[in-house]
Amino acid sequence: MVPVVALLGRPNVGKSTLFNRLTGSRDALVADVPGVTRDRRYRLADHGDRAFVVVDTGGMTEAHTEIERELMRQTEQAIAEADVLVLVVDAQEGCVASDQEFHARLRTCGKPLLVAVNKVDGRDPHAAVAEFAELGANALFGISAKRGSGVTALLDSAIPVEAASTDSDTDPNRIRVSVIGRPNAGKSTLINRLLQSDRLVVSPEPGTTRDSIDVQLTFQDREMTLVDTAGIRRKSRIEPDSLEKFSVAQALRSVQRAQVAIVVIDAAQGAAEQDAALTALALDTGRAVVIALNKCDLLGSEQQAWAAQRLGRRLQFASYLPVVRTSGVKGSGLGRLLQETVKLHDAAERSFSTPEVNNFLRRAVQQNPPPRVRGGQVHIRYGHQGGNHPLRLVLHGSRVELMPRAYRRYLANRFRKAYRLPGIPVALTCRRTQDRT
Repeated sequence: MVPVVALLGRPNVGKSTLFNRLTGSRDALVADVPGVTRDRRYRLADHGDRAFVVVDTGGMTEAHTEIERELMRQTEQAIAEADVLVLVVDAQEGCVASDQEFHARLRTCGKPLLVAVNKVDGRDPHAAVAEFAELGANALFGISAKRGSGVTALLDSAIPVEAASTDSDTDPNRIRVSVIGRPNAGKSTLINRLLQSDRLVVSPEPGTTRDSIDVQLTFQDREMTLVDTAGIRRKSRIEPDSLEKFSVAQALRSVQRAQVAIVVIDAAQGAAEQDAALTALALDTGRAVVIALNKCDLLGSEQQAWAAQRLGRRLQFASYLPVVRTSGVKGSGLGRLLQETVKLHDAAERSFSTPEVNNFLRRAVQQNPPPRVRGGQVHIRYGHQGGNHPLRLVLHGSRVELMPRAYRRYLANRFRKAYRLPGIPVALTCRRTQDRT
């Protein structure tokens, strides 16, 4: 199970800087959905060979104003989702009363709690950490989120060694499918309709994610598992005002355990920024993705065309994803949705020989050569497949590490088109090889 690490603490102690350090990004994706404001950000990261989810929060406050109360509501949601809590404090300001109060509050959560003493730049880290000894914390780490010092030691404690998998679904031929989407997009109705279909053979099995049930399906002689969070349960078992409505962390966990992600989008409401954010997060995991444009039964033909156009504008970065118009209420489009899921799974598992990859590269480069970068020409000597989920192409040559992002997109899009791989993220790894003399 992918662990979730929540970064907590007062505003302006360096949580966002640490978030960017852990995720290797300055433009971390914001999950801006109902109940998830811009003060809570999620992104996948890795430590060694272990993936984890980082949650950035707006800050713990005394909650005197409505804005501060909203910040605390978001922080409490992050605490509830997390497996490990990291309290970030400011070494330059020293241990203040609110740090002590927040640490005492977090200790009652019963979850592993680490204290990251940030901004030790130019100071003796041991002396900076000693100033926070009065917290009575079991784990104190002096770090510089800006420069990266001390972060590795923090992660060594925050991210435990991967335990043996307890997933009962070990059949390599079984297709694992995650269904995610914003609240009220119709996920539960769509899933329930699938489970009630006479074309499906269904059996429930305990899942490995918290509060979830994995459901086994047989569709046209293909075995499938719906991997989902608590939303997979019958509507009657879901409280309408519960926090279960939406959890980015749970959605990411669900996608991590799957091979194909179905992103459900409300056609009646139109695709929103939040839908684009969830789609990007799903692609970021390297999984194949299909879009279910749901609730089309509520729209006429012109309105459906408008919904499709809006979806295209929102998902310009992923125009290669297949889109299926569905209705969870009436069941329309669900057969095609499962057919697309099977096609995506088979495409994502496909292997390409080295000659296939090199023949493709030769044709792509002949049609559109790489640009000159920093006064020199990029030369791709050869390539090969480096893995699946995402489908990875490893390119060797001179100056390939300087290849512009636009040209990488060109190669990925050409590869998808050449081998008919809609919905499959293609990643490029560029390795510099010295020219022969």
